[in-house]
Amino acid sequence: MSRTLSHLSVVGGLLFWAGCAGTGGEPEVPAAPAAIDVPVSSFDAWEDVVDPVDPVDPGEDAPEAAEGVAPPAPSAEREEAFLARRPQSVVALQRWRDERSVATPGGATATLVDLSPSAGEWFLLSVAPAGTAGTAGTAGTAVTAEQVYHLESQHPDTLSVSLEADFTEGLTLRLGERVERCVLWSGAPTALEAARATGRPFAPLCGGLLSLRNPTEGRRSSMEWATDFLRDNVWKGEQITTLVKGSFYRDGDLISAELIPGGAPATAPPDASPAPARLAAEAAGAALPPVDLGLPLEGVGEAGPGPGRWYAVEGAPGVFASAVQPRLAEAAALEAWGDRVHPLDSVEGSATAYLVAFDLDRHTLSFDMGTDHPRVGWSQSALPSVREPGMPGPDGFATLAPLVSTGMINPARLPELVATFTGGFKRSHGAFSQGGLASVSAGSHYGWVEHGVVESRPRPGLATVLVWLDGEVELRVWDAADDAELWRVRHLRQNGVPLLTPGERGAEPGAQLLLWGEGNWSGSVEGRLRSARASLCLQESERGRFLIYGYFSSATPSAMATTLAAYGCELAMLTDMNALEHTYLSVHRYRTGDYTVRHLITGMSVIDRTADGVYLPRFVGLPDNRDFFAVWRRP
Repeated sequence: MSRTLSHLSVVGGLLFWAGCAGTGGEPEVPAAPAAIDVPVSSFDAWEDVVDPVDPVDPGEDAPEAAEGVAPPAPSAEREEAFLARRPQSVVALQRWRDERSVATPGGATATLVDLSPSAGEWFLLSVAPAGTAGTAGTAGTAVTAEQVYHLESQHPDTLSVSLEADFTEGLTLRLGERVERCVLWSGAPTALEAARATGRPFAPLCGGLLSLRNPTEGRRSSMEWATDFLRDNVWKGEQITTLVKGSFYRDGDLISAELIPGGAPATAPPDASPAPARLAAEAAGAALPPVDLGLPLEGVGEAGPGPGRWYAVEGAPGVFASAVQPRLAEAAALEAWGDRVHPLDSVEGSATAYLVAFDLDRHTLSFDMGTDHPRVGWSQSALPSVREPGMPGPDGFATLAPLVSTGMINPARLPELVATFTGGFKRSHGAFSQGGLASVSAGSHYGWVEHGVVESRPRPGLATVLVWLDGEVELRVWDAADDAELWRVRHLRQNGVPLLTPGERGAEPGAQLLLWGEGNWSGSVEGRLRSARASLCLQESERGRFLIYGYFSSATPSAMATTLAAYGCELAMLTDMNALEHTYLSVHRYRTGDYTVRHLITGMSVIDRTADGVYLPRFVGLPDNRDFFAVWRRP
């Protein structure tokens, strides 16, 4: 068994000049170990980064989360803004937003914009001095004549937030029969000013019922900094990064191991685990040595897990992991699909893949932007013919202001956290330059919704993972008619075309699976470059519904589709690729007096940070420049 050194260190010397050419490089920080046990008392040292507020008990009289009721149809003007026919702000993209204004005792105008009333999670509050408009950025770009605050509800399903004429010093909050009058803009400094002055990504307001989201700077690795610098500042910088990938990244994270016949005797699967994979006969009873696997598994023998079988992850109820090699699933896929999938070469066929499954009866999902990515301007991949003159981006804007992206979870929710993993492609690669999707829908930029707020319009034909208001997770190929259902979407992320789609006899290869350019799969021009890649799919059977995250140490889309079909997935999508930081997944366990972080791949721990003896997990204790998903326990 063997594993090459990560290319994170290989390209560091090659692109060192780029890291030194900007405003300064990232300081060297000691790498964290693979398995982290963090005393909860160390959270006290996080206060310069986060404020771990205890969640507020809404009380026995708090209402149950109600089923969503379709709101009235948006006006023609709002529909036009949604289709981005003019420069505008991200606020104008919210077709069902609600806006209320009141005059304050000091003569200012306070305006509250509920960005998605059905979600009830994100609000913009502006306080405009006399003589200025309190629009909170509805039209035009970022507001400068007033102070705008981005607020987040800690109880979106049960907390009512309103601006009312009989209380003009702040907001009125209701949880069932409980009513809170929260003073926000009276006094010196005001509660809003004091919260902003903390500089913390999430500053508590109104006794912890609300949080103020403050701008912050997200961390990035030296490689991330260098590639962003090249793409943004150097002519033909994208060609340079592609050359580096083609020369140095190939198989940079390859994990390989020889099967051990008879090494994994048959045992009963864990309770409520997913269905096992359908694999070749040689997998039966064999063991696959768990090279670089960082998750502790229950019931695994000394030789390692059996390929295609699921094992419970220790300390994480409802979370399971599996190991496999794509070659073990290849024969069945080739027989069913013929020339719609590439035969696997010897390297990717034997490259170990690890999958993690989350029971969707026990878990839900969220999506959050990084502090910098994926951005909302035009992708460099978009053809000149689809770039509308005078439009700063495909949706009419090139910045999310006045929204604030923090690149981390709200720490008040830490006790509910189960896992985090990196999101999808950056905007630079998040559109099409070839094929039918390149010439329609402004180049078919990948869209997303965050906490009920549409920040980049979902585009038809793209693979989409979404979370409905009730927490149900779904994967689908987006259709233009689905836009009418956005009012009941809490989170959504698109990332290209599907690896797998449902067919009459089960999973079918995506239509663009073999079309490297038209599928926007990234990699080499000839379309044969293997790389570390990650994916999402859903397995649905009599055993339940499971969201499956797949980490492939060296694979093409054909290897991914072949493997995920063997695991019973009918729709699957790519997330990101090329590096451990782009395929990162960590599992979290919080208990009173104990907090543990485990990584899917041991090398992923280097992406977290330790500073002054305090461990700062990515997306949790440290803001990050990349978008990410979080898995949460359901109540």
